[in-house]
Amino acid sequence: MGYHLTPEVGRIFETMHYIPKSQNGLGIAKNGAIGCKYHHTLLDNGHLGLREEMKELFREYLMEHYPDWDEKDLTYSKWDFLKGAVDGRVN
Repeated sequence: MGYHLTPEVGRIFETMHYIPKSQNGLGIAKNGAIGCKYHHTLLDNGHLGLREEMKELFREYLMEHYPDWDEKDLTYSKWDFLKGAVDGRVN
């Protein structure tokens, strides 16, 4: 995307998660993208105060590539199956 690129940005690429695994983010395509290590660090650690701006750009990117994208579908909960049971819809 050309976001805050500098000549010293490396060529090491990593999977970046919109919702981090540490916050129960799923390891699925709709929750991630490939980015360089520099940008991954900016996103995860909020260096330079760019985290919120990067999250919004990331969100827009995911919504553009996945028309049915919904942030609620990106986290794991071992109790999700009970939502249907409470409504009388057990799968």
